[in-house]
Amino acid sequence: MKKIILSTLYGLFLCFSAQALAEELKIYIEPTTITQTDHGAKGYSVGDVVTRHGKVFFLEGGPVVGEYFTQAQITHIYNDQKKDARFFVMEIGLPEGEILTMNFTQIDSGPIAGEGHQHRGVIVGGTGKYIGIKGSYEKIFYYNSKKARIVFNII
Repeated sequence: MKKIILSTLYGLFLCFSAQALAEELKIYIEPTTITQTDHGAKGYSVGDVVTRHGKVFFLEGGPVVGEYFTQAQITHIYNDQKKDARFFVMEIGLPEGEILTMNFTQIDSGPIAGEGHQHRGVIVGGTGKYIGIKGSYEKIFYYNSKKARIVFNII
């Protein structure tokens, strides 16, 4: 019984230790290029891709500190709900390395993600200072779908 209690306490300690080591990194992005590519059936369909490339800032309105690239590809269209599922990958280039993320998100069918759209995803990995990074992120678009705020929850 003593071993079970000690094992449980040790497990809780590790869990709370990892949470205590969590770090939040907030950035802002603004696209310089947004490209829509029509793949598959002509018109809006599965396989269509939206890519973005742009500037990264640590402070809204601050100096440019890096660049980012995203790709969102339609993987399924729910005609009865007027929504679609998109596979989304993002690479953020920062002064001390890159962060790579991915997720699946649902969005209203048709337009590219616009103001108020938000989604969460996982941090897949990184380079430089971010080698071995893990955690999640939350992204919300604001101001006419051009700018977004991303909050990385890094463990």
